[in-house]
Amino acid sequence: MSFDYDLVVIGSSPEGIYAAHKAILLQARVALVTQQLEPDWEYQQLAYHHSLGEIANYSQRLNSNPWGIWTDNIEAPPTSLADIKSWGDLVQENITAEQSLDNLAVLGVDVIGGRGEFCRLPKQAFLVNNRQLRSRNYLLATGSKYYLPENCSSSLCFTPEDLWQQQLDDCPQDLAIIGDSPFCLELAQGLARLGKNISLLSPSPRLLETELVAASRLLQAQFTADRIRIFVDFVPQDLKIERVDQGKDKGKIKLCSRNQELVTSGVIVANCPQPNVEGLNLKAVKVKYFRQGVKVNEKLQTSNSTIYACGNLLGGNSHLARAHYEVDIALKNMFLLPIFKREYRYVPKAVFTQPQFSRIGITSKEALPKKLAAKKSSVYEITQHFKNILAAQLPGTTSGWGQFLISAKGEILGCTIIGDRSVEIISLVGLMMKHKIRLSANPMRGLLRQEIPYLSPSLSEILNQVQIAFHQQKINDQPKLQRRLKAWFERRR
Repeated sequence: MSFDYDLVVIGSSPEGIYAAHKAILLQARVALVTQQLEPDWEYQQLAYHHSLGEIANYSQRLNSNPWGIWTDNIEAPPTSLADIKSWGDLVQENITAEQSLDNLAVLGVDVIGGRGEFCRLPKQAFLVNNRQLRSRNYLLATGSKYYLPENCSSSLCFTPEDLWQQQLDDCPQDLAIIGDSPFCLELAQGLARLGKNISLLSPSPRLLETELVAASRLLQAQFTADRIRIFVDFVPQDLKIERVDQGKDKGKIKLCSRNQELVTSGVIVANCPQPNVEGLNLKAVKVKYFRQGVKVNEKLQTSNSTIYACGNLLGGNSHLARAHYEVDIALKNMFLLPIFKREYRYVPKAVFTQPQFSRIGITSKEALPKKLAAKKSSVYEITQHFKNILAAQLPGTTSGWGQFLISAKGEILGCTIIGDRSVEIISLVGLMMKHKIRLSANPMRGLLRQEIPYLSPSLSEILNQVQIAFHQQKINDQPKLQRRLKAWFERRR
């Protein structure tokens, strides 16, 4: 059977455009079907979302006046969601200038506008605009979409996409956000710092449920300081949404879940993005999918081994770096041999709140890798606080800490950081982990050299402090070495 293409990318999402660009650079013959997705919409969502966080945090810091350089009658100008959208549009325009469909076409990608669907087996193809696209492999990159539940048909309920499409200045003052994903946490804090009264409805017993308890407590304390009301164990499946038609709360919405009740002016449903697979006719090619996402194996193959999937389509809110990583794994399996498996150990995860949360590798609450567990090797837990870093003291952002797990041989096994601009540090740690760059196993040698170059003032100074603390602990654990060092200096005196 002959093929028209080496790869057909279905969907013009950011990960879809990234996949087509990488494949064409490898000299593959590539087609991209837009599925009538607006190619810039997801980039716009990212730009709006992160602009909201950056501007809201900056505005809050101006109003808190940490350096006392203003007089009492000077205040930071108010910031509206409309202003943030305008800035987000400018950011998105600059970012996507080099990642547009037009540029893909110039590179040689066959960009096809319109919606298509798979043809039934055994002659598998993708049918679009009366054309049958036959390819050795297909990549699903249509992303996910938020939907309102059936009992949330009120005009006061909307999705995150609706937030940026309505008259933003008319957005209700009191808002409830359903969900506790990183996206929900970032959205809640951003809106709260713009003056909205936010209630966060979390289905989990605490924020960042799968992470260290100390990180969860610090973030929850900050949310409380931002006047965000947090409702935990608020089960979406048991949620009842009713419009209040009488009394002082007339025109508002009442949310009920088990024994909890909340009255608010608007609800943002952000807890259940669903795969955007409508009209693809996946059943015809035996691709299994569920409400939570498309089913894939460790190689990112669907139940049809010639069709791969990546990004938000797999379920949840996948950040862009993770989606790009999944694209790289899928392309290797398509163009080389299908032997490469996804391994998220070296892919950082982050929550862009203030303070920022970032993590890579394992945490102290997780099981050790099999090799270390079998050898019963020592693992050192090093914690350093941002208050000891000059670059954190200068702007007054001293809340936070970093916890590093380091083996006795100096290999970093995991790192959790919560603090201002922590995401700028985690990538360097990830590079060391992936390429097995170790700290010296000899504590004397390690203390007498700068193993991780850094600048001061900069947040990377925390890495130098971790290195020193690691070697100090190793010396403290070796009484013989301590006696030798003491005897050595006594002879030198």
